[in-house]
Amino acid sequence: MRTFINVEKNRQKILENQYKWLHEVSEMQMPPAILSLSISYFEHWLSLEEALEFLTDVSAEEQKKRDELFFSFMKELARDFEVYNFTFRGWQKNRPVFRRFISAPSATAFLLPKSLGGTRNKAMEFVLNQQDAAFFEGYDDTFHLYFKNREQILPILALAEKCGLHILEHH
Repeated sequence: MRTFINVEKNRQKILENQYKWLHEVSEMQMPPAILSLSISYFEHWLSLEEALEFLTDVSAEEQKKRDELFFSFMKELARDFEVYNFTFRGWQKNRPVFRRFISAPSATAFLLPKSLGGTRNKAMEFVLNQQDAAFFEGYDDTFHLYFKNREQILPILALAEKCGLHILEHH
């Protein structure tokens, strides 16, 4: 069963123009107009010692607990906001192709972490259209959020905190 369908051509062009900066961010090159912060299971940036303690040899029970918080957050995001997944295509893999979920069940299935029975093999990357923001899943129980206007993402931050996650500022 398909999870996504490409957005219509007109919508694709609009989104490509809106997210010209997306490939740069995916390559860790921060355009000057783009701001960032992270949404994390942890309440502060981990020191090297803490990272070794909390990110290596995580028990299945602990990983499930972390994933349940993120899954709750992601389900609410998909329900309450206009979410588009994207992938890069083209000769240099630098042209984003935006896709939408074909249904609410397909969104739930895609967002489900492996520890909760999901089958997704790739880290999540998606945009939240009305907020002009992009999410990239990190490997360390953290999502990285890129945006132009902090006011537009305040509902996302409130939702993350409501779901028991923490906002970490980038300095």
